Amino acid sequence: MNARLATTFSTAIILMLAGAACDETPQAPLVLPPPEPATQPAPEPERPTTQALLDGPRKRLSLEVLPLSLEVPESWQLQRIGGSTVLTGPAPSSDVTIHLTTRSIGTEIIPLAEKGAMDEAKQNPQANPLAAGRSVNGIKIFERQSVGTAPLDDGTPTYRWIISAYGNGDKETSPVYELSFFMLTKGDFEKDRAFLYSIVDSMQWAGTP
Repeated sequence: MNARLATTFSTAIILMLAGAACDETPQAPLVLPPPEPATQPAPEPERPTTQALLDGPRKRLSLEVLPLSLEVPESWQLQRIGGSTVLTGPAPSSDVTIHLTTRSIGTEIIPLAEKGAMDEAKQNPQANPLAAGRSVNGIKIFERQSVGTAPLDDGTPTYRWIISAYGNGDKETSPVYELSFFMLTKGDFEKDRAFLYSIVDSMQWAGTP
């Protein structure tokens, strides 16, 4: 290839490359879509006010596993937890859980057990502030309150409140229907005493109008 032809060929190549460069369409900058908004947790149900719990409408609830019923706020309900039946619902100061159980004991043992509980309350009222029997709407009950030995997560000792209702038995055995307040504290009990007793004192045999 002579010098002139080489120069002409080189010039043609340069012009071709320049033309190709001019024909390229500029690429638009990459725009990322806006990030997805973080998923917000579902709002917790609004807690009933103290006024609504104290003065709001109530329902007569059959305890199912016990032949008893209570008049409770409409937000209270029965639940099955770990094979046990509990009654749960909000109180003015905290949430309440009542474990429902039934058992049979020797009829002759009942007065002995009650006397033992009352003796403990007399000897140490700080640890056992209540052990007494009474009647609620014709149902014989026995109440025991004591400071529990198992503290809550924050170190506060639990406050045990067990209500035993006696059914009709015979000379050998008598059915006992128990309502045990679970994870209750002394402070919550004192604050909610009137509210909690209004529920306990509404106890009736199931089916009673």
